[in-house]
Amino acid sequence: MKITLDITSQDFDHLTTMQMRWAGTDWKVKQNRFETVIPQTGVDYGWQFAFWCDTYADYLLAAAYLTSIDYPHQALFDTAISNDITILTDYAGTWSD
Repeated sequence: MKITLDITSQDFDHLTTMQMRWAGTDWKVKQNRFETVIPQTGVDYGWQFAFWCDTYADYLLAAAYLTSIDYPHQALFDTAISNDITILTDYAGTWSD
């Protein structure tokens, strides 16, 4: 089945519940907190930002948006937050320092 949707940057913001800087932080010391969605792959700590999604459906839509604007990403299960899915990417979204 194929579904066609127009997802905007505002939709992406609503699909994600939290956003943090990933690169240059201490996430690596919390590596046991994350499990890769794709087995036998490692967590890449070089991405710039992390976004959290409450549900797998939210993740699928957010990931589709990133793909549509040519931003690669990596997905992780966050076992510290009810198995939320964390999206690692260089897409800044509405990030501001």
